[in-house]
Amino acid sequence: MSGTPVSPFVLDENEVRTAEEVSAEDGCKVEDGKEFVRCMQKLPLEQILAGDGTVGDKRKNQNDFPKGLANLNGPGPREEGKDDGRFLPNFIPMSPLEAIKKGLFPKGVPLMTGVTSQETGRGIKGNFLKELTSKLLSPSFLQSGIFTKALEANTGLYVNKTVNPQLSALFLNGDYLKIFTQLIQGLLSDVEVVIKHTTDAFFNLPAFITSTLWAKKNKVFLYSFEHIAKKSPISQILPNIPLSSSQSSDSDKKGAEHGDDLAYLFDIRSLEGEPVNDTSLDEVDEKVKDHFTTAVCEFARSGKPKTQNLDDWQPFKSQSGDYLIFNEEPKMAKNFHKCEMGLWTGDGGLLSSPECSFLQATEIVKNTLGSAGSSLLSAVDSVEGRLGIPGLTNSLSGTSSTLKNLTNPNLNPGSIVPNNPLTKPLGGLLSGNPSNAPSTTKTTKKPGFLGVGGLLG
Repeated sequence: MSGTPVSPFVLDENEVRTAEEVSAEDGCKVEDGKEFVRCMQKLPLEQILAGDGTVGDKRKNQNDFPKGLANLNGPGPREEGKDDGRFLPNFIPMSPLEAIKKGLFPKGVPLMTGVTSQETGRGIKGNFLKELTSKLLSPSFLQSGIFTKALEANTGLYVNKTVNPQLSALFLNGDYLKIFTQLIQGLLSDVEVVIKHTTDAFFNLPAFITSTLWAKKNKVFLYSFEHIAKKSPISQILPNIPLSSSQSSDSDKKGAEHGDDLAYLFDIRSLEGEPVNDTSLDEVDEKVKDHFTTAVCEFARSGKPKTQNLDDWQPFKSQSGDYLIFNEEPKMAKNFHKCEMGLWTGDGGLLSSPECSFLQATEIVKNTLGSAGSSLLSAVDSVEGRLGIPGLTNSLSGTSSTLKNLTNPNLNPGSIVPNNPLTKPLGGLLSGNPSNAPSTTKTTKKPGFLGVGGLLG
């Protein structure tokens, strides 16, 4: 999957609307959940794919830029909420952002993740160029519109299914938004400026947030793929996604675009597995491919990536921002888009760093959010995260203090050694006289959305 768990295209932000749109295309009535599922099961795959394609095409025309660039254009997973016991356990009980802030991922599992240098370039210069050209006629678009619209479209950062209120407060401040222009280097065209801001918002930012939070428990190896191919085959194998377009020319590329790195990891094939014409790599491309495949294979083998000329890939740390630049000669770099990430997250620590203090953004952040800035990059200390068990809360008597220093049992259940003996395991839930248990009362629960036992609501 492209992106990370907090990318804007991970979850369906409005599953009710999606079900209705799919129903309109496929002819399966959505009012009765069970009948809807049974009807969909009887349809040939080609019809389902065609229906989803039509839904996607309509959304591309309906979504206001840059939302169409960032969000799902078809059905996707949804946040299901707390498991209520009516069906199989919920797969996504909370937002991915909330889950990784709580540390609900195994300890001891390293992560290798990365971006390309101009993720949104091909989509903006292709599918969205006409719409963007119209928006650029208004001076306010580059001054404020691109930032507020990108924040609204960044659903992976939502809190309680709405725009993060801390970031919303910052992005309503015109003086704060003016600071972004100080980070534009060189004589960039307006289109190139939009490519930079949207790449930061929809790709660099999710990668940075995920890396920062994952690194609190495990090693993270972050990379930026920056080799520019003379001819990219991605538009041939992924022609229908918003970020890919045959209308965009390879001749005016200023950086590696979305999916370009795939050509250096896999042999290029169509979705049917057939070779794609005119996808041969030149001598430099082959060298980059050797570096990239070696790094990925070494990571899969040992948990630490390395290339032929770089044995010491430094793990990512949020303050130093260590990452690897992939090109003809891979090299380590620091401060991964540090000031941009500080502005997009409203993080006081990043913005007050020596590298970013020249922006003088900390005063605005302090006056708006307080001295620490936003809490977007802050982990949440919870029993759930310490034990890696979703749904376990501090309401269980004695768990908050007694279980605080337990190790994560996911990898080795036998390693749980509390500082003090548990006098009442799980707050007394497993002790006492069963004959004194309270009587139970049967309840009738309302069916979830579509009536499928809570699966969809």
